Amino acid sequence: MRSRILIFLALVALLPARLPGDFELLTGFEGPVREPRGNTDQTWLGLQYTAATPLWWRLAPYARLMVDIRHAEEYLVSAGMAAEFRPLEGHPDLFISLQTGPAWTDVGRPHTGAKLNWSSDIRVGYKFLFAGYSHTSNGGTRRPNSGLDLLLVGLRVSWD
Repeated sequence: MRSRILIFLALVALLPARLPGDFELLTGFEGPVREPRGNTDQTWLGLQYTAATPLWWRLAPYARLMVDIRHAEEYLVSAGMAAEFRPLEGHPDLFISLQTGPAWTDVGRPHTGAKLNWSSDIRVGYKFLFAGYSHTSNGGTRRPNSGLDLLLVGLRVSWD
């Protein structure tokens, strides 16, 4: 259990210092979203990398790893496309980010009945801080499928 957390922290420490793109340290809180009577103690820690250069239009590839801090055997690995918007011309530091892609998970029942799922996020941020919402589920292909819903907060570091 603790060995997965140590492996995750080692990966964070070994990140290349000059890889162009955005690195985000995420914390996700499950309890406040959809589980007032359920697993309100689940807190997730994650790391995400988003490439600096979009592949098409504003879509840039991303990769993410998240681990449940208390139950380290539960994890989520996701990769997909992210689009970022700067909605206010006078405030270039304000951003909105949309992300979606397939996810390989081991979050257990009742969240998902399958290992292969789909994950989607929306985030609002200013400079290096952001908050958002993430939903991961199997899209009804298997039962159960209540999904994994997280309130996200995080820090972003960009390298060019």
